[in-house]
Amino acid sequence: MQHISDSEDEYVVFAQNARSAQQDVSNSQRAHGPPYKLENILDIVTRLQNAQIPCFLAGAQALKHFGAKLVQTFCVFAVPHNTHDRAVELLSSQSDLTLDTTFSPWSVSGPSLDYPCFCLNETSLRILIVPDRAWGLECLPGNVEIDENTSTPYPEGSHFAQSLLKTRDINALELFVDGQDSTLEWGYENLQFGDHSWKKAIWEKTVREKGKRIPLEKPKHLYATRFRRKKVASAA
Repeated sequence: MQHISDSEDEYVVFAQNARSAQQDVSNSQRAHGPPYKLENILDIVTRLQNAQIPCFLAGAQALKHFGAKLVQTFCVFAVPHNTHDRAVELLSSQSDLTLDTTFSPWSVSGPSLDYPCFCLNETSLRILIVPDRAWGLECLPGNVEIDENTSTPYPEGSHFAQSLLKTRDINALELFVDGQDSTLEWGYENLQFGDHSWKKAIWEKTVREKGKRIPLEKPKHLYATRFRRKKVASAA
């Protein structure tokens, strides 16, 4: 796994901006048109890769890949931060993609950041193109895993979990842990806490409270997490 530098405050600001964009799109840009298909997503991946722009799916799509049960109306494509402008230029030139001009940039302390949202014409697919650093990620070959069933690129699991710690995205970290039924030991073996004791503390709290996040309608004697049933021991 390849890691980016530990400039924590910088990545927290980036991530807060990116998550604000995700919420804005989810709330105001409801999908229109026929449901999109996997082939539509893979086609966008291919267009970017053919232009020598690596990418993987981040945000809710990545969390779904790691087992979280989520509903989302758009896809976040993360690209290397130094190729973001080129990726936007590429997709802006495609005749079957339309820039969603109703999506407004947001402001926090500091400059506004505008991550364009594209619509794939005549489908419900909405595409948000973000620089990888906005999610505490780095889109390098060693940090990418390909879903063996769909051929879709995602962040490698430990890199993705590390990014959620780096950006202090506790909600997403809980979704990841519950989707994977992660253990304390997995984190100790695969995550880097460094000199940041709060990282280890957050990981331990998130894992130890898996049971508290199981909703009342799901019997705790059957569920390990809100998304995963307990493994049943096979009979001898």
